[in-house]
Amino acid sequence: MVKISQNTLTMLYEEYQKSHRHYHNNNHIDYVLNVLTQNKDRFSNFEAAELAAYFHDFVYKVDDSCEYNEMLSRDKFIEIISSDNPDIVYDGNGADFKTVTLAATMIDCTHGHTIDRVDTSLLSDSEIEDIKMFLDADIKILAEPIETVIQFEKDIRKEFSRYDDDTYRKGRVSVLENFLDRPRIFISEIGKEWEETGRKNLQMLIDILSKRG
Repeated sequence: MVKISQNTLTMLYEEYQKSHRHYHNNNHIDYVLNVLTQNKDRFSNFEAAELAAYFHDFVYKVDDSCEYNEMLSRDKFIEIISSDNPDIVYDGNGADFKTVTLAATMIDCTHGHTIDRVDTSLLSDSEIEDIKMFLDADIKILAEPIETVIQFEKDIRKEFSRYDDDTYRKGRVSVLENFLDRPRIFISEIGKEWEETGRKNLQMLIDILSKRG
């Protein structure tokens, strides 16, 4: 079993409490962990998903370097977990090594919320579905009741307060439309039931932001 030390848990908590985090904070981590736990029996490697949940937003910058957040979070995860678990043998065969590798892949795939970033030929069908379920859990907020979704958007806007309204609106609409243009927003089996509500909520957010322009 891959361990997270108490010092690491404290460090994670403090990182997610930083003042620039209005949505990507401890509440978000708890939310993702709760969604994952509700579907625990459907994972082939729940431990990997749990590890990814703790670390997937560890690096969260909102400046021009933000496109590297996911990659940097993945790298910090590997660094910290390796320190907490010095006995892990990185030989490609051990269960703990496979768990860490899968968790790192999950974190990497949060960039764009797609599995297109990885060579799926190197993954089993169950590992691919685990990644998809993790990605869907991370954005399940989009399928929550409308009041929750509106608050989510307000919190994201606070995180990007360095940008003026017009710049933010254009960038945010582009991001939301990218999700809406996909064949499916939620790509796993568990996400199918969230799809209809998620699409309605995305369209609502786009409409609201567009009218403000």
